[in-house]
Amino acid sequence: MSLFRRIALLGLALGSEVACAPQSAAVAAPGEQIVLVHLKLSDGDMGASGEAGQLFDVEDAVEAALGDKGELDGNEVGGGFFTLYIYGPDSEAILKAIVPALKSPLVRKGSYIEAGPEADPAKRRKLSLPLAGS
Repeated sequence: MSLFRRIALLGLALGSEVACAPQSAAVAAPGEQIVLVHLKLSDGDMGASGEAGQLFDVEDAVEAALGDKGELDGNEVGGGFFTLYIYGPDSEAILKAIVPALKSPLVRKGSYIEAGPEADPAKRRKLSLPLAGS
C-alpha cells in the first residue's frame, strides 16, 4: 500500500474528510474530458469503518483497466461518496475501458458516473451504477 493511501486511511480513521483530488493543474487543457466515478458509501458521510479501504481495491482495478486511455488523478471521500477523478482526451474511451472494473459487489446502488467535458458540467452524461449485468 502506498504512503498516499496510508495517509488517506489514517485520515478516515481519525474521522476527517479526505480530499485527495484532483492533483492536476487547476486550468483544464482545451478539450480535456473528465470521468467522475461516484461510489456510494453506506452512509451519508464517510462510510462505515474500513469501507473506503475496500474501495481502494476498486480504484486500483479502475486504474489498471484504464491503460493509456487517461489518467486516474486521485480520489475524494466525503458526503456519502468515494469519488474517483479520471482525465483524458476521450471520455467515451475511458468509460469503455473502466466499466468492466466497476462490476464489483462493492459498487452500491446509488453510485453513478459523470462523463464529458471538464469545462462544461452541463454537457456531461450521467450513468447510474451498478450497470445492468453487474
